[in-house]
This record gives sequence, C-alpha cells and structure tokens, in this order.
Amino acid sequence: MDSIIKLSPGVRVRKEAFGLIFYDAKKSDITLVRSAEVVLPGHLDGTYTWASLIKLQPAEKQKSVAQLLESLKQKGLVCEQPLS
Repeated sequence: MDSIIKLSPGVRVRKEAFGLIFYDAKKSDITLVRSAEVVLPGHLDGTYTWASLIKLQPAEKQKSVAQLLESLKQKGLVCEQPLS
C-alpha cells in the first residue's frame, strides 16, 4: 500500500543553490541535502505519494531518491500518511 509523504510537524525545508536545508524546530537541528533537483520542497506538501515521487525521477535516480526519502524518514524529517 502506498502512502502520502510530507514534512513532519515542526520541520521546514528551503531550496538553496547547493540543494535543500531541512530545519527541525523541535531539535533545533539542520540537515543539508545536496540534490535539490531530485526532491523539491513542493514535493513534500502531502500531495505526492512515496511511489509517485520516486517515479517522477529519471530511472537512474529512482533508487537514490528512495534511499534519500528513507533517510529523511529515519531522521524524522518526513513522515508517511496512509491513503484514505
């Protein structure tokens, strides 16, 4: 079953020239991601499913995008919401 992916509560993301900056207000922590072309802030607004976000990427980047999303999830920066 697929799920919607979105930023976790208290997390903000901003696009920069080098990539993305994730700011977790709860931990006062930042995480830098070098690939802004792969995942954009608008992709994490709760409108994309995990699978659809990965499928948006070129075939050669899909595995690395899945790993990036999993890493962001493990850090608590993004969360999944089951489809209704």
